[in-house]
Amino acid sequence: MINEETLFGMLKDEYYPDLIKVTDQFSSYDCVSEQDDLYIELKCRKTHYDKLLIEKIKYDRIKELADMSGRIPVYICSTPEGIWEFNLDFVNLNWEFRDGLPTTTEFENKEKKSKIVGYLSVSKGRRLFPYYPEDNINFDEVLDDFAEDNWSDPMENEDIWDETNWNNL
Repeated sequence: MINEETLFGMLKDEYYPDLIKVTDQFSSYDCVSEQDDLYIELKCRKTHYDKLLIEKIKYDRIKELADMSGRIPVYICSTPEGIWEFNLDFVNLNWEFRDGLPTTTEFENKEKKSKIVGYLSVSKGRRLFPYYPEDNINFDEVLDDFAEDNWSDPMENEDIWDETNWNNL
């Protein structure tokens, strides 16, 4: 799993060269891009889910600040399967109460509390990095190489694929 510092560095190197980290730990966003007019909330998850959780309170705060300043509110979340970016101006969320969520993920406080949350489908986000960040493996390139060099049509090799083999699949 990558942490927010690593995620910030990757975004600065690859997408937003002017990215500035916000130092106030209670800010409603983690970084800003003046050039692209973005307020960005970063989140790093240990587990991949097809729907990524966002707290309503964070969503409301970043949307409000972005609306007042004319900036774009963005949520970027990393999981072990990649990194996704969401423009919060273009998502429709259904909100629900969830009990037993950590009060915070950044600090030593292990208390649990209820929160109002919504879920962002990764299929609706923009995938920023097509690889597992901690392994730095670009699976698109691996699959392209594999497909070009190693794939063959099993029907072309009749010695291997006779009627008996097909029936055993």
